[in-house]
Parts: sequence; structure tokens; C-alpha cells
Amino acid sequence: MTFATTHSSPRTDADDFSITSSLSVPSSPISVMSAHRVHNKFYINDELTVFLVNNEVLFKVHRHALDRESEIFRAFPTGTDESPVPLDDVNENEFVTLLEYFYDRVHGDTPRSHEEWSSLLSISFRFKFEKIRDRAIKELTAMNIDPVDRVVLAVKYDVSDWLCPAYVDLCIRSEPLREDEAHKLELSTTVKLACARERLRANPQSQSGSSQLVTYDNFGFSQAPSAPAYNKDLAKSIIVEIFKIGGAAGAEVVVAWGEKKKGKKGRVAVVPADVEISA
Repeated sequence: MTFATTHSSPRTDADDFSITSSLSVPSSPISVMSAHRVHNKFYINDELTVFLVNNEVLFKVHRHALDRESEIFRAFPTGTDESPVPLDDVNENEFVTLLEYFYDRVHGDTPRSHEEWSSLLSISFRFKFEKIRDRAIKELTAMNIDPVDRVVLAVKYDVSDWLCPAYVDLCIRSEPLREDEAHKLELSTTVKLACARERLRANPQSQSGSSQLVTYDNFGFSQAPSAPAYNKDLAKSIIVEIFKIGGAAGAEVVVAWGEKKKGKKGRVAVVPADVEISA
């Protein structure tokens, strides 16, 4: 019996190539896009842009989050090392805090200090990051910030809800305004606060729960009477009247100086509502 032997030739690289080349492989990204639906949220055309902060430091970062949150950043061109996008009114710390908020918060690492949230409030106010501004206001509201600093931040960044409570705190506290605190506030604000404090203390119903009794410590030494606790509701009514809060005629309004009145960009001024402001 004779057996026929079949010899197969060895495979070559050319054979492998002919097999793979016969598969259906798109020739370009355009053919892929034409065949598939693009997700309306997570198909991101991102690019790196170079920003020059305060004419000192270059940053090269993704644009997607910045453009998504701010209409001002969406209008910026693509920056390069040779032609970066200038951010003259931003300091390095503010921009770093903003970028850390975008890049690190996925792991729960958000700003923790009063200074960091204040930096976010500052840059979000000027570049219209509305969601970040709301978050910064929420976080700062929950913090025990000094009332003078609250007034300064409220006037500078248009957080009107902070003004009345801060004025009330300054009105009912036992210590008058210090010189360094007065320098932080507008002259008119300092005068009105002094007037409110005087009216509150002159009202016979202003004190609630104050103690004028002499007490003694464990060693038998007398202690000074506790400071009087002033009626907070009465203080609020005085503040509302003096500062004309709540839409009363002649109420003060916060005006972004750089938008409605010529002057240093980014400044905020408190002006009477009956004063005409020229563009």
C-alpha cells in the first residue's frame, strides 16, 4: 500500500500580512465618526493651552473644564509657549487653587482653609465661574469668619447676604472697631457702624440676659461682671434702617467698578442708589 505524503510550505511574514490586511480596518477617524454616534457629553475635544499668569509664570493645562465653567475662558484663543494667553489680573496662588479644584476634587481633595476658598471666590467672581462661586460662598458661609473680613469680601465680590449678619455682629460685640479694622472698611461704613452701636446701647431694651452681678472664682477673688448681651433682633432692625438694607429708597448697591464706572479693573465700590453712574 502506498501512502501519499503532503508537504506544506512554511508560513512567511507575507502570509500573516495578507491575513491581517484582509480585515475591515477603518482608514481614518472620519470613517469611524460617520459610522457611530458621538456621545453628547463625553466626547471631549480637549487641548492644552498655555496661560501667562501675572506676566510671570507659564501654565500649560487642559481647556475643557475651564471652558465648560466660564464663558470668559471659552472666548480665549489657544495659547502656546510662544504666544501664551495673558491673565494679568490673576495671581499665581489664585490660579493654582482653581486648577487644584478641577484636577484634585475627583479624589475629594477640595480647599479647606479660609484663604483658599477666598482665592476661589475671587477668581470665580472675576471670570464668571458661577458654580465655583456658589460653592465658595457656601463653604465660607459655614466658616466662622471675622465679621470685618466678611464685610470686605461681601462688598468686593457682591455677596449681599453676608452684609447684614456681619454688621449685626459688629454692632453687638463689646469691643468697638479697631483702627486696623476701620482701615479695611469704607469710611461711610465705619461711621454708620458707630452710629448703630451708639443707638443700640442708648436703647433701654437693648440688653438681654446681661449680668451685672459680681461673681467669685474658686479662690474667693471677685470677677468682673460679664459683658452685656445685646438684643440681636433690635440690633438687626437698627442696621437695616441705618444701612437701608432690603430695597428701601436710597439703599446702597454694590457696583462692579470695572463694568459700570471707569477705574481700576476689578475694583468694587459701594455707592448710594440715587447717585447717577455714568458708563
